[in-house]
Amino acid sequence: MWVGAFVVPVLQERAPELANNAPPGLANVGLQISLYIFFIGIFLFSIMTAIKGILPRWAAILLILVPILNFIPYAEAVSQPLAGISFIWLGISVYKGVNKESQDVVS
Repeated sequence: MWVGAFVVPVLQERAPELANNAPPGLANVGLQISLYIFFIGIFLFSIMTAIKGILPRWAAILLILVPILNFIPYAEAVSQPLAGISFIWLGISVYKGVNKESQDVVS
């Protein structure tokens, strides 16, 4: 979505021959592989975070839903804000050192 919002308009303006042609097959394969690896990484990270409880469990549970919702048609509109909310929540808790385990590791 980011590429569609920011890169494609610039390509259509400056290099319309690149924007109008379909991307090569190898680029599509690379994109799909990287997306699946990214989703698997988020899924595993969120499961381990929820199990271990070092960071807030509810933020991790929200993050577990993100890769699952991305494979449901039209659920991307829900998964992207959930990802943002959970990453912000996790980031704030790391910044504040909310959990005892994270404070033990730092000190």
